[in-house]
Amino acid sequence: MKANNYDHQKFYSGKALESYEKLFKLLEGSQCEGLSEKVQDIIADALKAADPADWDRGRYYSKKVFTSTLDLISYMDGRTEVAGVDSTE
Repeated sequence: MKANNYDHQKFYSGKALESYEKLFKLLEGSQCEGLSEKVQDIIADALKAADPADWDRGRYYSKKVFTSTLDLISYMDGRTEVAGVDSTE
């Protein structure tokens, strides 16, 4: 891999995408309203960040994923538990 910002952006966006896809699978049985939709929105943006048309567009979607991740953490932090998800796996 070349060492420039564009390649790093694509690489780490791809890593984020993999993580969110795993999280989405864990949430399949969740009864927590709106959580799966939030994760799907982040996945859509991560796809665009991982394979951008150009650096600026990739940076935009990378920042959007980052901001959405912070919002998701706050959303989940406000819940006492995520209904229907077995945390023992």
